[in-house]
Amino acid sequence: LNSVPEDLLAAESLELFPSSKLTADENCTACNVCARACPTGALRFAVDDEDRYQLTLDAGLCTDCAVCRSLCETDALHKAGAPTLSDWMREEPFILRSGELRRCQKCGAGFDGKAKPNLCQVCDFRQSNPFGSRLPKGFKRQKEAPQRDDVRH
Repeated sequence: LNSVPEDLLAAESLELFPSSKLTADENCTACNVCARACPTGALRFAVDDEDRYQLTLDAGLCTDCAVCRSLCETDALHKAGAPTLSDWMREEPFILRSGELRRCQKCGAGFDGKAKPNLCQVCDFRQSNPFGSRLPKGFKRQKEAPQRDDVRH
């Protein structure tokens, strides 16, 4: 494959294989849920000593299982088509998102994005909704169980 011209490697997408190219937009909060949930390690999240982070994708490891996209609370991850053969052969992963982490004044967690300047997304929600909770995306509240007459008390 190394002798195949680069223009041929980049020309055709590998739609026959379960794989995906991803993008991450400005809604990314650097929460790392996508990378921790990725079953193949295609997504990786790294933080250096100076609180700079990088979210990267190794397209050759991605199986298009969509776990990352389904768990992304802010809908920051998007499928950008199928990778090409040159994407699969890349030695360096794609950088989807990078930036500097801010530290939450309440819990100390690192975060990025549009949350309040001093609070991470979780602490911001808890401050705004002290008695409320929310279900993860895709979950629905269950109906109450019907009353049964045959249950002894």
